[in-house]
Amino acid sequence: MPFPADNSDWPLDGRRYDRVQERSVWYAGDPDELEAFYRGGVVQSAPLSRWQNLGGGKSRRVDERQTSKFWGTEQTGPVDEKVHLPIPEKIAHMSAETLFSDPPRFIVEGPTVKDPATGKVSLAPDTQRTQDRLDSLVEQTGLLATLLSAAETASALGSVALRLAWNTDVAPYPTISRADADAYEPFYSWGVQTGTLFWQVVQADASTVWRHLELHENGAIYHALYQGTAVNLGRPIPLSEHPATASLEVNEFGATFARPGITTAVNIPNMLPDPLDRRSNVGRSDYTPACIGLFSAIDQAASSLMRDLDDGQSRLLVADYMLKNLGFGKGAAFPDGERMFVKLKRQPGDNGQEAPIDQVQFDIRVEEHLAIIEDLSKRAIEAAGFTPDQDQGGDASDMTATEFVGRNKRTLATRDKKVLYWRESLSRLLTSLLVVDREVFGTQITPMPVRVVFPDAVQESPKVLAETAGAQKNADASSRYTRIQTMHPDWDEADIEAELKRIEEEGASDPSVLGLPLPPAGPVANPPAEDDDEAA
Repeated sequence: MPFPADNSDWPLDGRRYDRVQERSVWYAGDPDELEAFYRGGVVQSAPLSRWQNLGGGKSRRVDERQTSKFWGTEQTGPVDEKVHLPIPEKIAHMSAETLFSDPPRFIVEGPTVKDPATGKVSLAPDTQRTQDRLDSLVEQTGLLATLLSAAETASALGSVALRLAWNTDVAPYPTISRADADAYEPFYSWGVQTGTLFWQVVQADASTVWRHLELHENGAIYHALYQGTAVNLGRPIPLSEHPATASLEVNEFGATFARPGITTAVNIPNMLPDPLDRRSNVGRSDYTPACIGLFSAIDQAASSLMRDLDDGQSRLLVADYMLKNLGFGKGAAFPDGERMFVKLKRQPGDNGQEAPIDQVQFDIRVEEHLAIIEDLSKRAIEAAGFTPDQDQGGDASDMTATEFVGRNKRTLATRDKKVLYWRESLSRLLTSLLVVDREVFGTQITPMPVRVVFPDAVQESPKVLAETAGAQKNADASSRYTRIQTMHPDWDEADIEAELKRIEEEGASDPSVLGLPLPPAGPVANPPAEDDDEAA
């Protein structure tokens, strides 16, 4: 798959890019950015319009404006009148924590050996060496932190890409880096990812944009530098013409690395399908159009509450002639505490009496506003696929795993769906990480497939597990194998078999382990000798 054609429209998939930018603004949660986005102003994160190439040197402007009844309306009050509640950011946090608060295990699948004396199954030396190196890479590269941040941006923007990267001058090992949905374009054929195009703006001025493009395809990594505009890719120029790419050493095909058969980059969808483009395999955001409408309504309710707070301040209605004269040409002002006073055109009363001073204070509808905000927030979190009560943890009493599952079915179901996309992609990428570690850095290991195991979202306490295993034994309803499996749900077949072997060895010297009666304590008295007469 070659690089895009010269002078291609940019970005390549403008409609997806526009949707990603809308969700990016909600994820950032900056009220100024939100208002600028929906009112057609300048948003710092990305332009809001594109140009479509019509051929023959002609082009037309493409404007795709999203609307918001609240953020799209003109500001009529003070500049800080509108308030934003970070519900979108909270949803992204919940998604990441649901997936990776308990980190997955990365297990090298290679040959094993069995100790004939103990029956314990362990990893073969080559497998153990590869497993140790993988554990070291996971720790050195900060992979678990990368996965947390990647899951968060995937929730907000719809997808995230992970790619292999290395620089022998910086670190003696390869790493895995994250790219958000507005910095790459994945390519698919019949549902299978065939390549990923990453880009980075290395320089930009009023009329020209230099972009570094990085294409990952079939184990090869290609680089190119393009000079264009904000809405046009432009033409390729030599990598040496910009300091950001001058140090890249590429072969005659523009590749810095080529190892057919491995995976150097993966796109991980947040969820599929995308209702806005059902044919797409890229992924959809947790911020569906319905959620975004609820976000806007939540902000409107919060802003209304803050206006009530401002309107609820006590005011005194006074005549304008009661103002304090500041001197010739300097006007007049209220006395100290001037925010309490409201100037009215009033005349003195009859018989020389002063004009009345009236006090006004409006009610602050706190309970009504908070009820609306709570209800809308609950609906938004549910629409994103999570259980609202989960975010209110802290004050809840201790629950058993069964109770937790019953109360958080929606969150657990969403987690199970997302794990499907992460597990397979991480497995392929980590397997390729071991290959690069050997090929580029010369590490003496044998690359082997890596299996990614996500822990159970809900785990019973050891006390509950022990009580369950004890009840099974007392009821004579399970084998020793099943009870060990109950006590240690994270153990594999080899671990369970080794534990059975140890129990049998202990049982050979301790009959109580096998349920046999213990011999009487202390020395055993000799039986009385029989009487000679009786014997006769």
